[in-house]
Amino acid sequence: MVRRAKSILRTNDFTILYDKGYHTGSELKTAQDLGIETIVAIPEAPSTSQAPNHDYNSENFIYDKEADTYTCPEGITLRTNGMWHKEQNSPTNIIIFKQYRTPACKTCKTHSQCTRSKNGRLIHRTTFTDYYERNRKNFEEKERLINGARQLLNILMEL
Repeated sequence: MVRRAKSILRTNDFTILYDKGYHTGSELKTAQDLGIETIVAIPEAPSTSQAPNHDYNSENFIYDKEADTYTCPEGITLRTNGMWHKEQNSPTNIIIFKQYRTPACKTCKTHSQCTRSKNGRLIHRTTFTDYYERNRKNFEEKERLINGARQLLNILMEL
């Protein structure tokens, strides 16, 4: 749909608003690679993937692109061994990711707030993470567009 809209409008100077059903790495990549501002509603993370204390959810870990590391809210660095892993959720959905961890988790004073795993925190970074992060930034900066679209949709549904 994004390619078609770009072709019809003959520009990429517009914003695409999607509902959370389109919050997939491949959809985000397609639109963003076309140079189109994309804002996709962000679905709630399943409770099983959230930290016991939400201050320690993965979005609160800082990624350093140059060092290819994450820093947790306690200032501890999580590193990767550089290996890419592959997980196939369905015949058409293959996720490629790196894992980040640190042995310091096992003795961290906030371990129980950060993870339920006795082995410590594990962060996955997929090949689509940059696209998800750009969408999160767009969503937070322009949430009013999503809210306006929801209001308009509600009005239209009442007609």
